Amino acid sequence: MSAYKALSTDFFAYILIFLMNSSKTSKTLISLKPHLIGRVEYVDLPDLDLWNVEAKIDSGAYSSSLHCNHVIHFEQDGLSWLRFQLCNPSQPELEERVFERPLLREKPVKNSSGQVEDRYFIQTQMIIGECVFPIELSLTDRSKMKFTMLLGRKALHHRFLVDVSKKYLLSHYPMIDQV
Repeated sequence: MSAYKALSTDFFAYILIFLMNSSKTSKTLISLKPHLIGRVEYVDLPDLDLWNVEAKIDSGAYSSSLHCNHVIHFEQDGLSWLRFQLCNPSQPELEERVFERPLLREKPVKNSSGQVEDRYFIQTQMIIGECVFPIELSLTDRSKMKFTMLLGRKALHHRFLVDVSKKYLLSHYPMIDQV
């Protein structure tokens, strides 16, 4: 065994022992083995009562985004909130619903055309396959894009590996009677 292999094996064993003694063992160990996903997956956003949202996986984008319009910033009880409507051509009934979520932050983001625009971000829970975790979403007009939702590197980091040659590796297919 070369010195490099022995060193890397010892280092990995040391890290594993450290993680096993950590109070965050289960969460950390799961992150050591990322799940394999395709370039497109169905995701659920239970806090928004949204199911089977088709999302494009984009490791070139840092943040994740959701196609919305009529985004209004307002104050309630001294806190910043957002009111918005979703745009999803495959589910036009969603355009009638009005959502309200606390504003996480406002941040400049470079869009797909390379232009910098200020975007509002919310935080919500996301389910993809059996993985449930909080996700930050920017609310933006994606009308010129094929997918209602985009998952960027921040959501993928330490959780998923992407096989760009496949689709729907981890997600379930939508049920006909679900919105």
